[in-house]
Amino acid sequence: MYLFFEEDGSFKAGTILSQTGNAYQVELTTGRRTKIKASHSFFSFESPSAAELVTRAQAMVPDLDPDFLWEVAPETDFSYVDLA
Repeated sequence: MYLFFEEDGSFKAGTILSQTGNAYQVELTTGRRTKIKASHSFFSFESPSAAELVTRAQAMVPDLDPDFLWEVAPETDFSYVDLA
């Protein structure tokens, strides 16, 4: 099982090694292990692999239009799921 999360201002994905309470122990594709608070995680997934998810996401970045996203985003607080 994999986890997509934010760490130090960057979006990352890694393999979930364990979960205790509101924290995950995750191994990044670099081999580094890190502890992630559940509040910094977006979602867990089974496929594709963590490395492939990041590669696919990075390939989509040039096609994103931030101005359009702000235009269609609600004026109240919203989550990434609402925007999707």
